[in-house]
Amino acid sequence: MVVVVGLVALAVTPRLVAYLLNPSLSVATTDTLSSPLEPETAATLRRLADSSRDGDALYVYLSGQYPYRYYLQCECFGTRAEARKLKALWPVRPTGGHAQFSPALKSASPLFVAGTATGGKAENYRLNFRPLRGRHRVWVPVIEAAPLDQRGLEQFLDGAGTRQSSWVSSADRGTVSLYRYKLRPAT
Repeated sequence: MVVVVGLVALAVTPRLVAYLLNPSLSVATTDTLSSPLEPETAATLRRLADSSRDGDALYVYLSGQYPYRYYLQCECFGTRAEARKLKALWPVRPTGGHAQFSPALKSASPLFVAGTATGGKAENYRLNFRPLRGRHRVWVPVIEAAPLDQRGLEQFLDGAGTRQSSWVSSADRGTVSLYRYKLRPAT
């Protein structure tokens, strides 16, 4: 849709309309309005909603927290039922952080961890995953992670447990991944 304001024509997307009607989404939408991985992210969250069940745990990698938060708040990645399911399984609290690498979410459930670790070394992730160790079904969506960071995360997870499933949505713009692991208890 195109809206003419004075002498300026603006392209209006549903996402922009949602933002204008609900300014509380501003922090979440700032990073996702122009995200090149929107279709892949939405598909990943639909898959997560379809495959998750009560008792599953979720770890959201730092770079994926703003897109995850945005799609949960707007309920626009799939059906409303899918969004409500994710909200019920893993209640989250948005943060007030606005810095480039600030976490967008706080854990509101022992089954949810908003990751803070990054980097290419597996040991960087040890403390982040401590609350999830021993869990039989841990979901890890990885959205917009640097390739080196994603390799470090995967190395940690492969050393800490067994990969039960993986789903990768690749595009010329990048990759969005969704993993499910069975993690061994911490030693």
